Amino acid sequence: MAYRTRFCQQILSLKPAAIRGNASEILALAGMSAGGRGVDSTDTAASALTAAQTLARQTHAVVVVTGEVDHITDGQRTRTVAGGDPLMTRVVGTGCALSAVVAACCSLPGDRLDNAT
Repeated sequence: MAYRTRFCQQILSLKPAAIRGNASEILALAGMSAGGRGVDSTDTAASALTAAQTLARQTHAVVVVTGEVDHITDGQRTRTVAGGDPLMTRVVGTGCALSAVVAACCSLPGDRLDNAT
């Protein structure tokens, strides 16, 4: 297991409210095969939906898989948001910024799945 994946598994033990990643990252966290290239995903968000649902059930966190179409799940319910663009992979920090927005939204009162969506 790669250092980065081991480190992320340790973070999961802290019980995060939300987990946001691209498809390859979510597949890796769920223990499923992934073809990541650093922080870039070589998988589609839709291909990681089952992994996201499993990870959400295991961690009790809202899991957000981002890509051209984002999938947000709590393991039971799933929301889909379109609007991503392939050009976003060429802009440094879009995923990091989105992670911060998801975290902020999850701190709001109400349903975390709705807030993250």
